[in-house]
Amino acid sequence: MNEKNDLVQQQEMEKLQEILQAMKMPQIKQELEDMRRCIEENSKDVERQDILKWLSEVYFEDHHNLIKSNRHPGSGEWLFKKGEFISWKECTESSILWLHGFPGAGKTNLVSAVIDQFIATRRKMEAVAHFYCKYDQDPSQIMRAIVKQLSSVEAGSKLSQPVKNIYKKRKDGGFTSGPLTMAESESLLIEMTANYESTFICIDALDECD
Repeated sequence: MNEKNDLVQQQEMEKLQEILQAMKMPQIKQELEDMRRCIEENSKDVERQDILKWLSEVYFEDHHNLIKSNRHPGSGEWLFKKGEFISWKECTESSILWLHGFPGAGKTNLVSAVIDQFIATRRKMEAVAHFYCKYDQDPSQIMRAIVKQLSSVEAGSKLSQPVKNIYKKRKDGGFTSGPLTMAESESLLIEMTANYESTFICIDALDECD
């Protein structure tokens, strides 16, 4: 009799285990899916950082922040009220605003104020890029830095597909041809700006660049 009871209990335990496993399966599947998604997101983030580093390793943002930190509060406010500046900013066609003056007149501080103003008022389909030139700057470095900024206008946002495409092509070829050429940067610049309603590119001391 005891053996029969033990057999019944064993069968009941096995059924109970089956029920518990069946109850846990959806949870296990969800946990596995969450793990897969996390690994995939991490992989994408690593690739994103690799692409951005490949585009340009110039610390243009640090340079801007340094200039900004030395700027007096309210600098540039007079410029934003000028009719020429307002007309240029609101112009729907491609145009150039040239700030010129004697060396040491404060043009770089003005440019930094303009950059901050554009970033602060940037709308969803607008892009802003900037660069501070030096006398020994390679023009291709400037272009690659601008391409980098336009490839992802918001922190953590998806990279522009044309940039991802050319990176994949270079990666598949073992990166034997080096960084972006000037022609490739120009092509990407044209292609990416077409995706935005407006693109503002601010370049300081362009005359110092060879």
